[in-house]
Amino acid sequence: MENQILALKQFGLTEGALRRFGQCRIHVNLRSFEVTHRITTLAPADRHSYLRRQAHRWVAHMEAQYPRAGWRIDKGSRGIPMWLEGSVRGAEVATVAAEPGVQSVALLEVPGRLRRRAVRSTPWFCVRARVAIQVEGEERGLQTVEDRFMLVRAASAKDAERRLLPRWREYAKPYLNSKGQCVRWKCEEVTDVYEAVLEDEENPDMAEVYSRLSSRRMRPEFVWRSDQKGRRTTRLSRRRKKRAAA
Repeated sequence: MENQILALKQFGLTEGALRRFGQCRIHVNLRSFEVTHRITTLAPADRHSYLRRQAHRWVAHMEAQYPRAGWRIDKGSRGIPMWLEGSVRGAEVATVAAEPGVQSVALLEVPGRLRRRAVRSTPWFCVRARVAIQVEGEERGLQTVEDRFMLVRAASAKDAERRLLPRWREYAKPYLNSKGQCVRWKCEEVTDVYEAVLEDEENPDMAEVYSRLSSRRMRPEFVWRSDQKGRRTTRLSRRRKKRAAA
């Protein structure tokens, strides 16, 4: 995947057109916390120090390669730089994006061009509700309950709940079942409201609609072992099997 140059559209530019401009102010995101194969082979206690050294090498390279950029460098979490800001020629922006350790470059200022504000569309909310299927006259036995998720555009979580009120009333209209009993699907309670996150609002191929964290007791099949530890575990288990066989 090619490194991205962000905000080109907001300046009304293409990557080719950007090359004709002079000094552009840019924000450079580094791959400071990217988990590579090399990281997984290190002991957890050694990983942050490795990331710190690696990020500082990238920063030193950027300072040497673009000495006139006037880089402002993020001090970063745990002393690990995460981004830089500076000015380079338009023709150099794509080169910066291709440098080692660079994840993306965002345009902040382009000489002679105004940056259009991104128009944020009304967000989507996922409303989770408990719906009881109520059958006329039934007072015993099991009652079916629906865990229902509804997507709605709204200004806020409360607005999302309000907008769905007519839908819940429509959903609860009674009908007759095969026995002639009245049945309704009644919304008992809105249990949660979650703002859906679009990965790309201009081209929403996918979206995070709902997420909820819970806890469970650890079991051996749930454990994530790195390749290094996994191989060590496998070797130990083989040795134990050989001893048992002997």
